[in-house]
Amino acid sequence: MPSLSEKLRSLGVRVGTDPESKSTQKPANEPVRVNLESVFGGRLVSTERGLAYFVEATYPADYIHGIYPISTQNTLNVISQVVNDPRLAQMGYEDLAFIDTETSGLNGGTGTFAFMIGVGRFIAGSFVLRLYFMPDPSMEAGMLRALADFLAPCKALVTFNGKAFDAPLLRNRYLLNDDICPFNGFAHLDLLTLSRRLWRARLPSRALKYLENEILGVFRASEEVPGYEIPWIYFDYLKSGDPEPMKRVFYHNTLDVVSMVTLLNLFNSVLEDPHGEQLSHGQDIIALARVFEDLGMWDDAARLYERGLREQMPEEDFHQAVKRLAVLHKRRGDLELAEALWCSAAEEGYLYAYIELAKLHEHRYKNPSVALSWVERCGTMISTKELPDYEVYYWRIEIEKRRERLVRKTKPKSSG
Repeated sequence: MPSLSEKLRSLGVRVGTDPESKSTQKPANEPVRVNLESVFGGRLVSTERGLAYFVEATYPADYIHGIYPISTQNTLNVISQVVNDPRLAQMGYEDLAFIDTETSGLNGGTGTFAFMIGVGRFIAGSFVLRLYFMPDPSMEAGMLRALADFLAPCKALVTFNGKAFDAPLLRNRYLLNDDICPFNGFAHLDLLTLSRRLWRARLPSRALKYLENEILGVFRASEEVPGYEIPWIYFDYLKSGDPEPMKRVFYHNTLDVVSMVTLLNLFNSVLEDPHGEQLSHGQDIIALARVFEDLGMWDDAARLYERGLREQMPEEDFHQAVKRLAVLHKRRGDLELAEALWCSAAEEGYLYAYIELAKLHEHRYKNPSVALSWVERCGTMISTKELPDYEVYYWRIEIEKRRERLVRKTKPKSSG
């Protein structure tokens, strides 16, 4: 079987360290290319648009990336509602294609091309990852056609910031190569959007590498390379023909794709089982509550707000969560059910529940004496809890303004 260097040379691409490439007829400025197969392994395949080179890896369904598995048995029902694309509800994980590109520039535009496309999909339960790589820009048409063949069974893209960058760039490259873009009409799930909804309040960055460290428990090895260096590493490779530095780019792209798969699994597990133990930070739980509130799943949202309020969080987030929970209960409109939930929450020590019960008895049931009793019980509960100063201050103000009014309402009217 012809080697990779021989197949590339048949296309007019100078590769290899064989005698021919070192002959006296070789131009002085032409790089001596090392055989990619000897460095990365991989395969060279023939398409109707030319040759394409890729490296493949397979991850079993129970593979753990950081602290989470890459696969789940959950459906995509809830996540389809979150991103407002009902097509996803009819799909399984084997319909998804996870894509991340490494490009000649970071700003996009007509002159920017993808020299590496990491793409993975689930096949028979395992996750199959392919890194398509262009040893020479003349191989772009073949690489794009090979990618299209691999995507043929899929119905949706999963990316990280891909709606703004990867997908438009690839569509443009297919157009410039006079080829049909294989993911036209696909559903598109951008994990950056979901990351912002869940972690905007708590994390200073939603960059994928930051989420790996803070959420997935993934820490990249010394082989990692900063994204801004990657185009220059590729250009140096084109000049020198030495693929060794490209190992770091292969490592970077592999981690990007596998982390995307794991992140989707975490999102999907949390959305399908919002009351599980995947999230433990108060701000994360409150953010998830807002997601379910927006979906109209108010019972789930209320439980999440109540759970989140038991955890410590910054003062501003705490106040907002209390207000949103109170508004949510009113929006639900079922006072009998709301009262039962508030009573249950009060028994568990949720301070907001005492205030909501006081409001209910004062304004709805017109019973200021019972309302005052709930206010007093709230004051007693505060004294038994170890709370941050800002929480104590907040609840004290809330109690005092109600107590003063309710005391006036419960005083016997003078007969004189």
